[in-house]
Order: sequence, then C-alpha cells, then structure tokens
Amino acid sequence: MDWAIALVMFCGALNLDTSHLLNQLRNWRLTLLSFGLMFGLAPLIVLLFSWPLRLAAGELPAQLYVGLMILAAQSCTLASGS
Repeated sequence: MDWAIALVMFCGALNLDTSHLLNQLRNWRLTLLSFGLMFGLAPLIVLLFSWPLRLAAGELPAQLYVGLMILAAQSCTLASGS
C-alpha cells in the first residue's frame, strides 16, 4: 500500500510547473526565513504552550504532551500535522 501512495503522489507532481519553484529558490532570504519559522519558532511555541501539560498529573495530559512534542518535531504545515 505504501508504494501505491508514493506512486499516486509522484504522478500528481508530474504536471507541476517547476519555473515557480526555481524562482522561489532564487529568493534565498525568504527560504531561510520559512525554514527558521518551521523548524525553530513553531516548535518553540508548541513547547511553551504544552509545558503545563507536562506538569499536570494524570494519563491524558501526559499523552497530549507527547503527541504535541511529536507534532512539533516534524516539519509540516499545520493542516497536514493535525
């Protein structure tokens, strides 16, 4: 099943126009800013907002904390992460 998902995603990307992608790579400052926000600021915000869950007693807050840390560690948009 994994190969089928990869095949569908690959076929969907075949018709993409790469000129827009190359134009965005030329604007390296915005690319670095987006990487900094995605890998630096977003995980820090999730860590700060989920810290009270780590200190709370009970099974559910601990599981929510672990889930939020996994969400913060992956590089994705908010829609695909949730």
